[in-house]
Amino acid sequence: MRYYETLRYRVQPAEFAEVVLAFLAEEGFDGFLEEEQGYTLASRSLHSEKMTSIGDIINTLPGKLEWTSERIPEENWNLAWEQSFPMVDIGDSIRIRAPFHPKGSSREEFELEPDMAFGTGHHPTTYLMAEALRHRSAGKTCLDFGTGTGILAMVMLRFGAIHATAIDTDERAVQSAKRHIHSEKLGKERSQILCTSALPNTAFDLIAANIHLNVLVEKLPEMYARLKPEGQILLSGILEHQEKSLMNAAEKSGFISTFKQSKKGWVCLALEKLNKTP
Repeated sequence: MRYYETLRYRVQPAEFAEVVLAFLAEEGFDGFLEEEQGYTLASRSLHSEKMTSIGDIINTLPGKLEWTSERIPEENWNLAWEQSFPMVDIGDSIRIRAPFHPKGSSREEFELEPDMAFGTGHHPTTYLMAEALRHRSAGKTCLDFGTGTGILAMVMLRFGAIHATAIDTDERAVQSAKRHIHSEKLGKERSQILCTSALPNTAFDLIAANIHLNVLVEKLPEMYARLKPEGQILLSGILEHQEKSLMNAAEKSGFISTFKQSKKGWVCLALEKLNKTP
């Protein structure tokens, strides 16, 4: 039987919170939800007996953590996740909600089934990316690299993308993304969802990648090759102290930064080709 592991924690002093989150993400935790009184709920799939135990992870982290953990069988996961899934408002025009939340608002509403795939909008990076994509997707051919639940591809389509390709290496995430993206108007006709780590061999106007720093750095040359001369890539999944490392790699790949926005220690960057000649 497959299990998920939840971790509910609070970091003292608070300035270590983002560093702790980055460490946990490297150990397979995602779906970070901020709760009351400074607590955060995170989770990971226990896909291997060789995974580092929570106790051993905690012992390597900076600061002092108050924490509890629980293992939950897969069939009970959605019920547990549902109980911790509030609605999310992004900017002044986007709302992300689950099917059990009330419908009806002046915002564009996106409905997501609570599950383990990363990208519910609760994390600052998803928030930043969705807000940035709202202003950049119209009339574009787009790629959502590391799609998770498919929320960023949904935002692309809702705000005018001609076509959105969504890729992820996790088959469970791909199935989640298909379900969500196909719920959009003409979603099946205007999208392609693939289980792969390789970027499709086509040219895009806009590439969005909300993933870990090491993956971003590795894939920058490939993204450069797949981006049209006047195109743009949006990157997040990086902490403020990681920005310099990313930009060093980006400049070596031929990119310049044209936009930056931060939220709770996380950064969203827009990059364009330095040499735009085809």
